[in-house]
Amino acid sequence: MKKGKSRMQITPEDQDSRLAKKAIESGNFDHASETLKRLFKQIAEEVAAGHSIDVIRNDRYYTPQEAAKLLKFSKSHLFKLMDEGAIPFVRVGTHRKIEAEDLLRYKETLQKERRSGFAEMARLGQDTDE
Repeated sequence: MKKGKSRMQITPEDQDSRLAKKAIESGNFDHASETLKRLFKQIAEEVAAGHSIDVIRNDRYYTPQEAAKLLKFSKSHLFKLMDEGAIPFVRVGTHRKIEAEDLLRYKETLQKERRSGFAEMARLGQDTDE
C-alpha cells in the first residue's frame, strides 16, 4: 500500500488486497489487515466529520463529466482547463478522456495552490496588524 498526504493506494498485488477480497466474500472484516483497518477508520472519521470521500481507480480513464464532478468544477471550466493544457487528456474517437493519475496530480496541485494562497493571506493579515 502506498500512502500520500491525502490519499491511500492499495494495489491488487498487495497482501491487503487479497485480505480485502476475503473479507468481502465472507462478510467478516475482523481478519482484515491492519492497513485496511486503518483505512476503514480513516474513512469513518472523515465521514463522521462531514467530509466527502472520493474513490478514484488508478487503472482507468475518466470522462470530462466524471472528472468535473470529482474536482467540483463545471464541465465547461474543465474543458477550458483541458484546452489550456492544464489537465492532459487523450482522445478516444471524438471523446476526451482523462487518466486517473493526471486527474489526481491536478487535484493535488490545486490543493497546494489553495494552501499557499491561504498562507499568503494570513501573512498579509499579520502585516496589517503591526
